[in-house]
Amino acid sequence: MVSRIENGDTDVTLSMLRRLLAAAGRELVIDSRQSGDRPAIAALATAVEVDRGRLKIDWTRLRGFADWAQQHVDDVAAAIADPPARTGTPLDAILAAFAEQLADEHGMARPRWTRAVGSLAEV
Repeated sequence: MVSRIENGDTDVTLSMLRRLLAAAGRELVIDSRQSGDRPAIAALATAVEVDRGRLKIDWTRLRGFADWAQQHVDDVAAAIADPPARTGTPLDAILAAFAEQLADEHGMARPRWTRAVGSLAEV
């Protein structure tokens, strides 16, 4: 089946994708959002998982947010205004520093929520 999918001979159904991922020890998670929603730093709280005691951060999502912010300067303040949910991982400090850096780069006040997040050394 995997070979047929890779060769483009068949399209994957959701149930097939679920089974393939389960065989690899993974779980399919589907998320939806309205089209045209602006990205928000708060959504990046889900860019982390702990797998067998190892922290895995989805750096691609963080980079995607940074790229978006560079292209949408007028929307950055709103995108960093709301705090992400705390994860209890170093991602908390990373997102706070990220929001502060974006605010500094764009000459705006740092979001107040970042003050309540400890530094990376404290995590």
